[in-house]
Formats: sequence, structure tokens, C-alpha cells
Amino acid sequence: QSLTRIVQHVEQMVAASMEERRGRHPRFYFYFHFSYSGSDNIWCLIGSSFGGLAATVVTQRQPDCVHSLVLLAPAFDAKKIWRMNQNIEQWKIDGVLNHYNPTTQKEEPVDYGFYQDLQSY
Repeated sequence: QSLTRIVQHVEQMVAASMEERRGRHPRFYFYFHFSYSGSDNIWCLIGSSFGGLAATVVTQRQPDCVHSLVLLAPAFDAKKIWRMNQNIEQWKIDGVLNHYNPTTQKEEPVDYGFYQDLQSY
């Protein structure tokens, strides 16, 4: 996954809710340490870790759609953290990096494109 894909997904959900009849069904969604709920086009975005960064980007892009934003240890320094903890040049050469995911509690491959995507935020 990339931050761009997560942000696009959340923006699509917000946009879809605006097209639906208002007040019908509140929504709740959990994704990559990121939750949001919305009804009547009033959205509360809740993001933790990388999801906090995604929630912030969506709020900045769609301020009229977001009523409130709750951040729990947002990964605002994601690029810096990756640079400090990984051999970026080797990752670029290999194309993939095995990284421990605390959510799944296992090593998972992370494409170098993930790091490149972070450069735009």
C-alpha cells in the first residue's frame, strides 16, 4: 500500500457519502490504523500511526467534509523514520524490503514505491 492509495480510498468514501441520501446510515471504517465514521456528510476522521498521516492529508484536501480529526501518534516523520531505520540505497536496488509489521506481527514485503510515494507528502 501507499499513502496515496489510502488517501484516495478515504476521499472516495467521503465523496460517495456526499452523493448518498443524507442521514441514512452512519459509516464506520477501519483501515491501516485509520478509522472514520460519517453521516449527514459530517465526518470524524481518526488516525493512528500511518493512518494519522493519511487522515491529516484527507483533512487538508477536503476541509469542508471533515468535522473533526483525532490523531493518535501520527507518523508525521515517516520519511525520516524510514531513512533512519532502513538502508534506503539497498532497498532501491532490491526493489523490496522485508519489514516487521506490528499489526500483523510478521515480516511483510514493502515495495520501494512505498518510500518513493512518501516523498510527495
